[in-house]
Amino acid sequence: MDRSAGEAVKTWPVKYATIFHMANDSHLFRTLVELEEKEGAWRSGGNRFDSPSGEWLPLYEGKMVQAFDHRAADIVVNPENLFRTGQPEILREQEKRSPERLPESRYWVLNDEGRWDSPNSWAVSFKDITASTNMRTMIAAVIPRVGAGHTLPVLPIDETESNRAPAASYMTANLNATIFDYIARQ
Repeated sequence: MDRSAGEAVKTWPVKYATIFHMANDSHLFRTLVELEEKEGAWRSGGNRFDSPSGEWLPLYEGKMVQAFDHRAADIVVNPENLFRTGQPEILREQEKRSPERLPESRYWVLNDEGRWDSPNSWAVSFKDITASTNMRTMIAAVIPRVGAGHTLPVLPIDETESNRAPAASYMTANLNATIFDYIARQ
């Protein structure tokens, strides 16, 4: 917000939001086994489930996306790794050729329309955490309407309907720009 003239004027057509916090909201998450056995859920298409209690959406984590890519990796669980049980498994190019191939998350969340504060079925998102050994610091992608953990904050576009998609494209391109990454790394 630019408040230099007295009134608040939006300088960017976005707002920052986190949807789920991985520790505080963990009681809302279900694994695949819990969905099938405890919730009586069944696949309804893609990586979503239906159950008597409602629709279950995948919970995206930062490790599932890469620059411009909302389906970069599945999450595989290694229970022997005590500190980082969920690890990314990069999707192969052959898998990505199929538009039906979506990333598998380790958790699903009940669809709660109130948590997704956007009229769109998508949002710009970015990885909140990266390692110093990674080539990039800022990694952004457009993700579908899903649950998103706090390591993948979303930036819902607050624009007129006709300008939302171009604004999202510009925002994602700017966030993934090399010069922006250089500045973020400083």
